Amino acid sequence: MKAPYLLSEVDDQNLFNFLKNTAKKFPENPALCYVGEDYILYKDFHKKALEIAICLKNNNIEFGDRVAIWSENGPNWLISYFAIVSIGAVAVPILPDFSAKEAEHILDHSGSKLSFISLNQANKLKNANIKIASKIVLVNDFTTNINEELIGQDNFCDANEKDVEDFKLPKVVGKDLASIIYTSGTTGTSKGVMLTHKNLFSNSIQCYDTYAVTEKDRFLSILPMSHSYEFTLGNIYGVMCGASIHYIKKPPTASVLMPALKSVKPTLMFTVPLIMDKIFKSKIRPELTSSPLKRFLYNMTFTRKLLHRIA
Repeated sequence: MKAPYLLSEVDDQNLFNFLKNTAKKFPENPALCYVGEDYILYKDFHKKALEIAICLKNNNIEFGDRVAIWSENGPNWLISYFAIVSIGAVAVPILPDFSAKEAEHILDHSGSKLSFISLNQANKLKNANIKIASKIVLVNDFTTNINEELIGQDNFCDANEKDVEDFKLPKVVGKDLASIIYTSGTTGTSKGVMLTHKNLFSNSIQCYDTYAVTEKDRFLSILPMSHSYEFTLGNIYGVMCGASIHYIKKPPTASVLMPALKSVKPTLMFTVPLIMDKIFKSKIRPELTSSPLKRFLYNMTFTRKLLHRIA
């Protein structure tokens, strides 16, 4: 199966072209949704990203300006990202479990002029009595009606069909900066890692040789999109190939993941050993040792390995 893009093409490409081309090729394909909820189709995903891009321009966001995303995973996170990079601005993802003080440092250090923030994160700022300098847009519904002390306007995006048709995107190429991804700060203050469009989509293209994805694949995105691992492999790669991406609304505990896995039946999910270990200990091992016979078999090395494979 031929890859949708070649590494030789990356110098002239940008991340938004992935979405544009996929929306043109698979307009009616399911693109993004929360588990168990309605999909956003690729044609609507592309259109909404353009609408938000227009509104960013109307709010004086220019090429190279920093725009933060501080939110839990979800469709609007990815829509915000593509809107930002489509106009040559730089996305600054912030981990959703960061404190208000940690987020304040990143917003200040990056010089973010506007921030897409979820209601949960906005409440962190309010409770910590922190007022940030950048404009705030509520990522849940793309409004700015969060708190009068934090914002100065109510409506963020009012772009219409004609605005989208007439909108001209600037030229953005592979060497242009796409993201500043901050470290988790385990050894001190978070440091920003600068990643270009080429950095991100070349990794996505290289994934194809390991695991070829098609428009029929289903991704379950459970790790923070603020990390380059989940963002690149669990989201950009899916968009590049026209796959559907499903999100969960709560942390990926076993009680949340097991129903999600049954519902979505994902063909691809990126995770870390800690999450799989928690699922095994809380859901799988109790089942494998639920009777005297099972416990006897489980205590034997050969049969334990066999049971692990079956599970």
